[in-house]
Amino acid sequence: MSTIHPDQNWPTVPHLQRGFALVSAIFLLVVLGLLAGFATYFVSVQSSSLVLDLRGAQALQAANAGLEYGAWQVLRNGGTCAASTTLGTLGGTLAPFTVVVNCTSNIHADDGMGNALTDYALTSTASIGTLGSDYVSRRVSSLLAQ
Repeated sequence: MSTIHPDQNWPTVPHLQRGFALVSAIFLLVVLGLLAGFATYFVSVQSSSLVLDLRGAQALQAANAGLEYGAWQVLRNGGTCAASTTLGTLGGTLAPFTVVVNCTSNIHADDGMGNALTDYALTSTASIGTLGSDYVSRRVSSLLAQ
């Protein structure tokens, strides 16, 4: 119940009801601040996850390029391959990746038809970053026979 004070033209509020709007406003500001903080956190997590997904796809392409390089070396050099080769700088978005191609060969005396057969196991590993938060690595393998 409110009464009008004789010296003023507005109703007076009983003493116990004063300050209730301030508590509600502070609570609302705290809740909105927490929601904004959580939204910012989730956006940053999703953004870093997207970057790692993109780097993973690029690492796979770099590893495939290394595998193709290894196969080309085997076919071009008449059936010889280096045990380990680190590729130079790749072009474009694959430039920051380190690509290592490993090759092992096994000679089989007979392929079942009286011919010698050599198989080459190629493994290409592409990596970027440092171990921990931003490290991405992909490895692909192939087996060639000649």
